[in-house]
Amino acid sequence: IHVSTAHVFGIDPGTSVDEESIPSTPPHPGYDASKVQAEGLVLDYAAGPLDAVIVNPAVVFGPRSRHSGRLINLFLRGRLPIIPLPNRVLSLVYSGDVAIGVRMALESGGRGERFILAGPTTTIREFITMLGNASGRRPPRYS
Repeated sequence: IHVSTAHVFGIDPGTSVDEESIPSTPPHPGYDASKVQAEGLVLDYAAGPLDAVIVNPAVVFGPRSRHSGRLINLFLRGRLPIIPLPNRVLSLVYSGDVAIGVRMALESGGRGERFILAGPTTTIREFITMLGNASGRRPPRYS
């Protein structure tokens, strides 16, 4: 199994992707581009001797999640003074759901098949508002 990222499809608000979508030139040339290249290699080998599947998790949140955990902790400690890009759209997926998705892909995925692991989309503003409602804290200003 190759664990990639949903970022391989690029970030284009208003554009939806599915398992048939083709990875594009990602906006972040280092990490995302390396994932696109790695996927190409996996698919090349899956066409031959390697029985492989690809999973593309969206923005992962949950216990011990470095990125979302940092944002949530800053918010809960009142250290998130301004939220940039409040209307940026995110597709979030809980880390436990990613684990289940990986297991399901291993158990029933076909050679060279892709699985996008994502939940409903939300904006950064909506996500911060949900955090505020759940914690009783007031959301910070938006830029």
